[in-house]
Amino acid sequence: MAELKVTQSSYKKMQGLAKYKLFDSVRVYPDRVSFDGQDKNETIILFLRQHPIILIPPLVYAVGVFLLFIFFAWIFGTLFSATANISTIGFVLFICGFAFSISMFLYSFLKWYFTVNIVTSSRLVDLDFETVTNSRWSTTVLRAIQDVSYSTPGFINALFDMANLIILTASHKEHFELSNVPKARDVQDVIMDLVENEKQNAPNNGLN
Repeated sequence: MAELKVTQSSYKKMQGLAKYKLFDSVRVYPDRVSFDGQDKNETIILFLRQHPIILIPPLVYAVGVFLLFIFFAWIFGTLFSATANISTIGFVLFICGFAFSISMFLYSFLKWYFTVNIVTSSRLVDLDFETVTNSRWSTTVLRAIQDVSYSTPGFINALFDMANLIILTASHKEHFELSNVPKARDVQDVIMDLVENEKQNAPNNGLN
């Protein structure tokens, strides 16, 4: 099991990550958190969600759709005010628009909330929430990780200090990609130091 050493650069960065409280998108040694298949002596070191700023576009889109429903209700009332019960139709369009907009944003929120990355003392876990009934679970042991790099694809990412982490492993044909990770440089340093410690402590079986 890998643990950080006081002399490593990531040790101080962990203290900074522990103070990052934005919607619990970064949690260090979280309490009352576990996952299916977690070993008895396995410690969760980092619990990560995507930066909550990614919820802004879905929120704006949901508001736009709601306003569009209101606009249609106004158009319908203007064109057919003499032949239809406008108050009833307008109310129905209002309720439908509100319900549809809330459902759209709720799905985006659930996808953000349940898509998590977990770094433990022995492995990396990537859980992608796709639908209510469908999710993708990927995992790799720390000593199989060969490289961790990050990319900042745009101005918004740089402004809010988030990036995509790309993790190459020896045991998987496809790489891991953790999207929109807050404080990605610090997370990268933590993972690489954990990998280094794990490889030093574990016997060589061809993965390192």
